[in-house]
Amino acid sequence: MLLAGCSANTATKPTEPASTSTSPSAKFAAEAAPASPIASATPTSAKVTWKKVNLANENFELSMPSNWDLEKTKPNEYQVEEGSLASFNVVSDDGKKLAELRTGYPGTMDFPVSINKVTNKVFDSEADPDGLLHYTFLSYEGSPDEASISITSLDPSKASTYEYVLPEFVYTGGTGRFDATLDAKTKLPTVDASLKGAARFSAYAKTDEYKQLKKLMMSFKTLNPATDFANRESARAAGPCIGAKYTYDLSESGMTCEEAKLFFTKMLEQPISAGAIELPGFGLCKLPFADETGWCDVGATEGTLYINEK
Repeated sequence: MLLAGCSANTATKPTEPASTSTSPSAKFAAEAAPASPIASATPTSAKVTWKKVNLANENFELSMPSNWDLEKTKPNEYQVEEGSLASFNVVSDDGKKLAELRTGYPGTMDFPVSINKVTNKVFDSEADPDGLLHYTFLSYEGSPDEASISITSLDPSKASTYEYVLPEFVYTGGTGRFDATLDAKTKLPTVDASLKGAARFSAYAKTDEYKQLKKLMMSFKTLNPATDFANRESARAAGPCIGAKYTYDLSESGMTCEEAKLFFTKMLEQPISAGAIELPGFGLCKLPFADETGWCDVGATEGTLYINEK
């Protein structure tokens, strides 16, 4: 989706400098799987054939219309993990840039709670039942002529009130972004030229191009998650787990550092009552306060994760 560069603060994203020093780990031609067409599953795109593409040393996969392409771009200074680095624009058959994909940011992040409540206009959203690669198409409060389409780690139920920017998507071993920015000058095929602002974006959400783009973005998959026991034990023993706002004691958690941050990110999306958060079947947390250590009962491991503010 997880997708602006890797940033600890969800209210801001690092700017992408013009000069870069890192190169992708492999040429796109070597990364792409044979374009064996598969039938489209969407009625609106019945005549479109699709191809599967492997990226970043076969760490990731996505499906895209056979007449669309991925154009390689220079990675920015935050994309430092060459083994999982992908840096491409999604381009339509007429050369139009539709979205941007960047992976290879180091580690996962914990996202602070958004204190201020805003009212965003959500045109479309869908939760991923298998993970945190959720999909959202919205205009942020006060920006009726701008919209964002993104894969994000934030559940869509929070998108309508989340302040400024949604968190990037996260995967085992890293963070990334998969998004598109639309404004008043963006060409939206088959949309009535007389429509403005939110009405224009609402109409775009009904077009074939949009539905194909959504299907493409939601097809993004991680192919090599580090889930085996040896990798988990090695990651737990690698040293302290330090996030953007919190530090984590993994000794009784049964989790890796990345898993702990992912877990707490998900918990922070839930309502907080008297300093506690509960997500049935997932976990229960008492947040850290002042000099008091917080803790979480982790449903998946039946362990305890201890948390302190930095």
